[in-house]
Amino acid sequence: KEAGSRVWVLTGDKTETAVNIAYSCRLFTDDTKLAYCTNCATVEQAREGLKRAGLDIDGAPDAGIVIDGGTLLTALSDTECRTLIFSLGMASQACICTRLSPMQKLQLVQLVRAADSKRITLTIGDGANDVPMILGGHVGVGIRGKEGAAAVQVCDVAISQFRFLVPLLLCHGRKSYRRVSVFMCYYLYKNFVLLMADLVWMHWDNFRGNIAFPEYLSIAYNAFFTSWHILFVLGFDRDVPDAVACAHPELYKVGPQRKLFNARIFGTWMMYSVFHGLACWLVPFILIGTKEYSTKTFWIS
Repeated sequence: KEAGSRVWVLTGDKTETAVNIAYSCRLFTDDTKLAYCTNCATVEQAREGLKRAGLDIDGAPDAGIVIDGGTLLTALSDTECRTLIFSLGMASQACICTRLSPMQKLQLVQLVRAADSKRITLTIGDGANDVPMILGGHVGVGIRGKEGAAAVQVCDVAISQFRFLVPLLLCHGRKSYRRVSVFMCYYLYKNFVLLMADLVWMHWDNFRGNIAFPEYLSIAYNAFFTSWHILFVLGFDRDVPDAVACAHPELYKVGPQRKLFNARIFGTWMMYSVFHGLACWLVPFILIGTKEYSTKTFWIS
């Protein structure tokens, strides 16, 4: 919860059992404001129950929602109820959904993905009844255990114990986000740098189709001149130790909040690429260049 994530517990257990487990693993505390929406047999009852639950947790800093499978069986067929379920899940720190079938678990995952396309869903399961849910999320995590190997066979990432989820997200996940963000920006940046030189030369050459650089330089640009640098940067990237990252879950928020890869950061990289590309072409041209094109004396003025 401190990492800014919303936890949805989708289980086939009874409501009382699921709530007790939520208290034992500290999803719910004594300060949590709980709201129940259970035993609704019709769409109208489900709609009223969800609205009443929303009023119960309105303004609560630590809220929890409990919905049973019978209520969801009727509510998921109604558009307004689906919107209310998503709103309650986002307004609460944890949403407990009990007595669910495997397909209901999948429907709830699809509900979240359809309601907000910017949300990234991570699904975790350890048994065959969790397979549809694991396949429905953006990232599926399977836990090896006594429930069999079905969840592990269909997941994206497999772990042996549930406690490994903390380093998986707070350490490996956060580092991967940092590295992929830098790599994507750098990869496009270096190609735009080369493109700017081609654009300048194309106008100077009156669009006659002559190349700005010899072929061997263009080929070596990506293969040798601009590839190994980023490997060293990403390979030795360290911001905080793993122990600090696990002890401070708030550091994980840079990912959900898109602080390292967004339109502003991408635009900054592209502006730098335009400036550096123009500088890399114009400075040598001013010092030793000429507009006369020659394949034999290309670098001699």
